[in-house]
Amino acid sequence: MTEQQEFRGGVNVVRRHGDVVHRPASPAAPAIHRLLRHLHDHGFHGAPEPRGFDIEGNEILTFLDGEVPDVITPELRTPEFCRAYGPDVGVEVVDVVPGRLQALIDFMRDQASHGNAAFRQHIVAGHADLYEADIRYVRTHRDMLRAAFKEDRPVR
Repeated sequence: MTEQQEFRGGVNVVRRHGDVVHRPASPAAPAIHRLLRHLHDHGFHGAPEPRGFDIEGNEILTFLDGEVPDVITPELRTPEFCRAYGPDVGVEVVDVVPGRLQALIDFMRDQASHGNAAFRQHIVAGHADLYEADIRYVRTHRDMLRAAFKEDRPVR
């Protein structure tokens, strides 16, 4: 029998079936799968690998065993994110990150203000504050991050 587990997060429920997980797919799932595929194709295996969609429309991703830390500082989070894209994406990704994070913060706050309990919980837990710290980090270290892309060297 295949091992099955259920994980409840702040927004949805993820079900593990053996070495894959099924989770509700958002409208962005196809784009996310392309990003995850790109990461895997370029040697980054710290994110799940997309395996498609099930008959109910849930996305299927490989299960990654491990612990999710409560807090990862921007000094660790942002360089890993940028490094995962690889040099062929272009240095402009560094300039896109602050705007995308701000859009995420705005979305979270909008959803919370419209009564979405999960997003209210995320705001209370400090998620928006973490993303704002990431924005400050990227803006402060913009030149270093861009140089790392150009030189195809690890970002520190």
